[in-house]
Amino acid sequence: MVLYIGIPLAILLFVLLYFLRKRANASYSTGRRIANTDLVRNSDIYKKKERTFKTLFMLRQVFAGLMIASCLVMMARPFITTSQSNGAKKRDIYLCLDVSYSLYDQNAEIVDSLVELVKGLDGDRFGISIFNTSSVVYVPMTDDYDYVIDKLGELKQYFVDQKRFEEICDEYYYIDDMPQDIYDEYYELVDRLSYIQAGTLYDSDTKGSSLIGEGLASCMYSFPQLESSERTRVVILSTDNDQSASKKPLVELEEAVKLCQKHDITVFTIAPTFERFWGDYEPVYDLLMNDLKVNTLKTGGEFYVAGSELSVPDVVSSIQSHEAMAVKSTSMRIPVDQPQMPFAVFLLAFLGFAVTGRVLKR
Repeated sequence: MVLYIGIPLAILLFVLLYFLRKRANASYSTGRRIANTDLVRNSDIYKKKERTFKTLFMLRQVFAGLMIASCLVMMARPFITTSQSNGAKKRDIYLCLDVSYSLYDQNAEIVDSLVELVKGLDGDRFGISIFNTSSVVYVPMTDDYDYVIDKLGELKQYFVDQKRFEEICDEYYYIDDMPQDIYDEYYELVDRLSYIQAGTLYDSDTKGSSLIGEGLASCMYSFPQLESSERTRVVILSTDNDQSASKKPLVELEEAVKLCQKHDITVFTIAPTFERFWGDYEPVYDLLMNDLKVNTLKTGGEFYVAGSELSVPDVVSSIQSHEAMAVKSTSMRIPVDQPQMPFAVFLLAFLGFAVTGRVLKR
């Protein structure tokens, strides 16, 4: 639009100036007429000076035209279109942790191992959801990997504190039996633990603990653009499936899995070995693990038991390389402004205009 309007106006301006100058040359409003100038006009020196003047004057008009034209082009904002990968279809990964005290060893190893995974991400987004009675988004979906790593470090310390808290409680049944240094440590642990777990124990007196289905469903609904996103979405779930509900949960595990299937979310589950399971009845453990495995596989993910045969780092590596987590890339064409050439032309034309004007004045 700028060029369509500007170029005709520039041409009109030059035509107008041409006729005005021609008219001015034809009249003598000032000065005096000089007779018998043919001798001077026909001399070689005069002709050379006249040719030089006309050439410089014409060049100056050309430079002026180039300046106007380059300004018009810059105002029109010339651009080129480039292809750029926008990463819009890469992975969204949510770490979903059952933070009940029965899993502190496994959870500590998981968050420790995930630090290396997060360091290797490029364009993927990562989030953390923790649950017990209720669910808390500990880290919203983000690609700020330094922030995620810091929060994983906080969780690692939280699980270490959980373990130490249980050790003190096992050793001292009553608080009054604790030595002063243990007493002080105990209450320091309570303060640190409460800072993270307060939101996960909301209404625990009436609802119970380790509500697996609610935890997974809440994590699933934390994905951005749940209904329309085309990114590959993954949940890494850590739980022992040992639900202790005081009343029927809003969402059971099977229902949460159906929701994940509906929204194309793949679940990878990490479960403890029987040696790490807080229950002491193996048939119950087998029943819980089988239920967890069956539901996990429905989403297209994998079920892992992290223990002596397969370490947590091995599990994390396996999840990372799984086909369902393959990075999808897409590209989009982006316009990029290209003012360099017209600006360079303007500078050169301005320099030429100034030099020719200086010479003409001499």
